[in-house]
Amino acid sequence: KIILDGSKSIEEKNSAYNKMKDLNITKGEEEKIENQILNTYKLKSFGRIKDGQIRVVLEGKEHKIVTNPFPGFVFPSEHLDDEEKLPKRISEEGKEFISNRKVLYSDLDLSRHLNNSKYIEYIIDIHNLSFYDNHKIKHIDINFDHEIKDGDEVKLFTTSNQDSEIITGKVDDQIMFNAFIEYL
Repeated sequence: KIILDGSKSIEEKNSAYNKMKDLNITKGEEEKIENQILNTYKLKSFGRIKDGQIRVVLEGKEHKIVTNPFPGFVFPSEHLDDEEKLPKRISEEGKEFISNRKVLYSDLDLSRHLNNSKYIEYIIDIHNLSFYDNHKIKHIDINFDHEIKDGDEVKLFTTSNQDSEIITGKVDDQIMFNAFIEYL
């Protein structure tokens, strides 16, 4: 919006452009990480870079700790000392069907795709209030695989353990998104 806004100064437009450029670079780096893990270990992953930290969630049949998934890159030891505990392994087998959600007009953004905020609603709404009395959300990562459009029927599946969960949204048996949720 800022870049196209005639009332904004050159400095404001340049700042907005640089932020967009940084976001594109970060997204490209995340994709490189995901592709390198897929090519090296044959594992699907969700990679996120934020505030100079790399967070990767791996999908796979076995739960392995890989101390350096990037051959040739040395992690400084101070980053390894403060690592968070890994969530317990979630099995990809036995996903439980939860519900269907029909995409309505009010769910759409200006591009006529499911609004990002609606993904969060779809994910959170799979549980009732009593569930959230005992489970506080610590972190949510969403991997958007395909665009969800007006009229789509989204089938929601879950697989979970005590402190984490994967929610999968499918349309006509095609995975549209996966969300990894970590609970306190």
